[in-house]
Amino acid sequence: MEKRAKLISTINNLLNQNSTNQQTINDLEKQLATSVDQRIYSLTTEITGLENRIDKLEALLIFNTSDLQTLVFHLSDKADWGPIPDINYTYNEILVQNNSTYDIIIFPEFREHQNWTAELEWLNDNFMGKQGIPIMLETFGSSE
Repeated sequence: MEKRAKLISTINNLLNQNSTNQQTINDLEKQLATSVDQRIYSLTTEITGLENRIDKLEALLIFNTSDLQTLVFHLSDKADWGPIPDINYTYNEILVQNNSTYDIIIFPEFREHQNWTAELEWLNDNFMGKQGIPIMLETFGSSE
């Protein structure tokens, strides 16, 4: 009888332990579900916010091209890249591609504006030909 009582006690202990373990599992599943739901909600909210920002940016980018009259192209002679081979050729190619749709202005830069005397000489040599190339100059530009 003693063995039977011990066995019944062991079975009851195991059943209680199983019940406790099952309750712990249920609690952990609820916590996990809540955590996952919160994360999904958080990510969904973040995605919605990003989509709204994209919509606002797209709205800023949409403009009536009929209002656009001038295009500016930046041409840069960089010391580490080498000189622009033929500025007149480059400008004429831009004009051909433009097909007289917009006014074209070149925004030239010579060696990060390190030497204004050299830059003035470069501008005279490359942009002041027979017809001249319309340019826009940087007033307070600096490489730093």
